[in-house]
Amino acid sequence: MKNKTLSPTRVYHNTELLLENYRNLIWRSEESFENVENTVYYMGGRHLSNIFRLLSMELDEYDNKHSRTAVEERLFSLQESKLIVDVIDKAMLKLKSYPTNGERYFEILYTTYIEKEPLH
Repeated sequence: MKNKTLSPTRVYHNTELLLENYRNLIWRSEESFENVENTVYYMGGRHLSNIFRLLSMELDEYDNKHSRTAVEERLFSLQESKLIVDVIDKAMLKLKSYPTNGERYFEILYTTYIEKEPLH
């Protein structure tokens, strides 16, 4: 197996791409969460907290295998998205505490990529 090292240019490009997609990731996560909540309601649960009970039912107790699979896939996708957002958020906090201009760098990145409404 080759030892792959990333060039600084590639790391910068990937980081910028990830930050550029942060707002979209948050929006999609919120939309996906609402879709899961609506599906759970349709499946008989009145609250999202019932999802674990609904997903643990035996298939013969369950009316629609496709809906169950769709909910499971959405939950997995939400979990992945949350992990990515958490990594970005932790990195931003770490940057903010950097001794030399950390807060300034944080503010630049935050207002450019993270803030809900981008500056124009």
